[in-house]
Amino acid sequence: MKPIHFTILLYAIFLFAGSKVSAQAIHKTKYSVNGLTFNYCYMEPTGKVKGIVVLLPGAGEAIKSVFSKTKLPQLLAAKGFVTIVPEIHTLLYADQYSIDVLDAVIRQGQQKFNILPYIIGGFSAGGAIATRYAEYVLAKDTSSALKGLVVVDGPLDLERLYTTAEHMIASCSGIIQKEGY
Repeated sequence: MKPIHFTILLYAIFLFAGSKVSAQAIHKTKYSVNGLTFNYCYMEPTGKVKGIVVLLPGAGEAIKSVFSKTKLPQLLAAKGFVTIVPEIHTLLYADQYSIDVLDAVIRQGQQKFNILPYIIGGFSAGGAIATRYAEYVLAKDTSSALKGLVVVDGPLDLERLYTTAEHMIASCSGIIQKEGY
């Protein structure tokens, strides 16, 4: 067999083998919070569900992009975890509205898959929201079904940066002003 044909054959095998990982079905579902309807996508394992992982995309990212930009949902599905990626409004923090949305998505996932334990995580700004949500849940109930937090490149020091900026503005009165004042 000529070397070029062997290389093409190996490439075809790896391409086919790799497609098995990404061939998991991505499902899209609607949910409602405070009268507004949103979507979330999820990928479930073929076997028994061991837990739920809620992943929040970065600011401006489409919910389906999480499934195409990382193999994390496929790897989680192979280990028995459902990955849920909800549509939330893009902020850099978890306000009460974001908390209500995440509560509804997690509750719906727990009911749908008949399992309580979950992990929350996110990418970039989604990681900041996931962190604040985890803090909120654990402050409310330390025996929560929340079992972990995963953050990829999250801007976790936003509160410190805001406080520092406020102090700088106050100490430089007359030189630096808040916009609109």
